[in-house]
Amino acid sequence: MRTDEGWDKMVGSINHYAQEHNLQKTSLKRIRKRKRFMDELAIDEIILDPMAKLRTEVFFKVLDSVITQLHDRFPERSLNIVQQMTNFSNEKLLNTGDDTLNPDIVSDLCGCYGHRETL
Repeated sequence: MRTDEGWDKMVGSINHYAQEHNLQKTSLKRIRKRKRFMDELAIDEIILDPMAKLRTEVFFKVLDSVITQLHDRFPERSLNIVQQMTNFSNEKLLNTGDDTLNPDIVSDLCGCYGHRETL
């Protein structure tokens, strides 16, 4: 999720939602300059593209915060179970192309619960 592909997927779903509900986009043109003092030598980089700024200053920071909180609150074993459960999402199941699950996925999930049976 914390990739440019995840960002593009989220923006695409937002645009699709806006089109379905006849919502108009607002103008994103806004150039903001940072004030500098006379004796300041370094120039901080300003992100001019509003979507790039939203991606770096909001989207990635929120995801980083969520990931950090998950690692702080739950043991690694619990997080492994959640990662294995993503293999059973509708998207992954529809993309398998057949009616059978990959035995490795099921074995890994059983390993998280302490069962070591093989398929």
